[in-house]
Amino acid sequence: MNKIMLFMLSFLLFFTACAPAPTSTPASLESTPAFVETVDAFYRKINEAQSKEDLLLAFNLLTTMAMGNPKIVPLGDVSKFQDKWWESKVSYKLYDCGENVVFAEETLYPRSNSSPVTPTPPHFMRFDLMQSEEGTLIDNITRADAPREGCVLVLEQ
Repeated sequence: MNKIMLFMLSFLLFFTACAPAPTSTPASLESTPAFVETVDAFYRKINEAQSKEDLLLAFNLLTTMAMGNPKIVPLGDVSKFQDKWWESKVSYKLYDCGENVVFAEETLYPRSNSSPVTPTPPHFMRFDLMQSEEGTLIDNITRADAPREGCVLVLEQ
């Protein structure tokens, strides 16, 4: 009995010594600037939506000015925003560019897929954010060429 216990203990020690080292994980959002957190929350709310109504959680992260921007909310109609985002999910990389600016490299894929199997080509979006009484909100979203010099990749989802 002691030999069996000794063998099992030796085996466990050997197995744990041979286990792979833990892999590094992305920085927690606790160390991420609030402006990057807001853009991350915008995309997470889109990806996690279980109904078109859930997309209002992402919509509510926009300022009144952004809600009226036809490039963000087509025709100023929230249902058009919901229709657009209900078709897609997003994989993304977020770049902190300072001065309340976040760049996102986004890749859209059909909501029906569980992963970006047939994604669109990646493209860049520039998010201009502002601090308000309600918190940090997205004030504008525009297409961009690429993050400018000095931008730092902070998050990849």
